[in-house]
Amino acid sequence: PTHDIIDLMYLDADFRRPTYETALKKARKSPNANTYMMLLTYNFPCHGRITPWHGSELPYIFLNPEMAPVCNEPVYGENLAKAFEAMMLNFIRTGNPNNEYMPEWKPVSEEHPYTMVIDKEIELREAHDTDLIKLYKKACPPLEFHPEIK
Repeated sequence: PTHDIIDLMYLDADFRRPTYETALKKARKSPNANTYMMLLTYNFPCHGRITPWHGSELPYIFLNPEMAPVCNEPVYGENLAKAFEAMMLNFIRTGNPNNEYMPEWKPVSEEHPYTMVIDKEIELREAHDTDLIKLYKKACPPLEFHPEIK
């Protein structure tokens, strides 16, 4: 809600909707296997603001946002780097991404579709974009590939 309406143009149809659906399927099929969802909504400081792209979290994960100037914003960049690095290391080591730099991250379930929303502030939200995903799904159904049509 704190972002511009123009950010809806960048709704990630290729990754967000399928990721959301896949996470819920995984949670249904394996309720004991913790499944976590995150959404990077931080607008990068370059040219006023640039919405994140797929893989834009990598400079943070590897603790080198200064190597990607578009990502490098004093204080926020450093905080995101600490949170992302700890998240990835903890998840690799234990299967649980929780760490001291973010609020408690609860796994996704059918009843509780949690998403860790990572912005200048990091917060766990529940079902924060389900209505938007439904609307997007209705307005823009997935593309179908039919190789038999010439």
